[in-house]
Amino acid sequence: MGSTFDPSGLYRLNAVMGWLAGLGVDAAAIHAQALALQSRFIAGLAARKDGRGLDPARLVVPVEDPARGNFLAFDLDEAEAWQARLAAAKIVTDRRGRRLRFGFGLYHTAEEVDRLLDRLAAL
Repeated sequence: MGSTFDPSGLYRLNAVMGWLAGLGVDAAAIHAQALALQSRFIAGLAARKDGRGLDPARLVVPVEDPARGNFLAFDLDEAEAWQARLAAAKIVTDRRGRRLRFGFGLYHTAEEVDRLLDRLAAL
C-alpha cells in the first residue's frame, strides 16, 4: 500500500463498527432511519406549498427511489445562494455545484426534522 498509507482510519472504522454491532445497529438500520427522516422532510416541504421554498420535484433522486443514499440533493440554479442563506441561519448543508444536499443520519430525530422545516419556513 505504499510507505504513506495510514491505517489509523481503518482501526477507527473497525472500532465504530464493533461498537454499533454491540448496540444492535447495522448499516441497514442507519439507512432506514435516514430514509424515514427524508420522507418526513419531503412531506413537510410538500405540505408548505409556498412556491418559494425547496421543491421536492427538484430532487436529483426522487424520494420514492429506494436506491437513494442518506443525502437529499436538490438541483437548483440558485444552489449557492440557498447555501449562503441557510448558513446564515445556522443550517448546515453541502453544495456540489448546482446540487444543494441535506444529510440525515442516525443521530437525527423526527423532532429535529420538524424544527428544520420550521426554520426553513421562517427564511
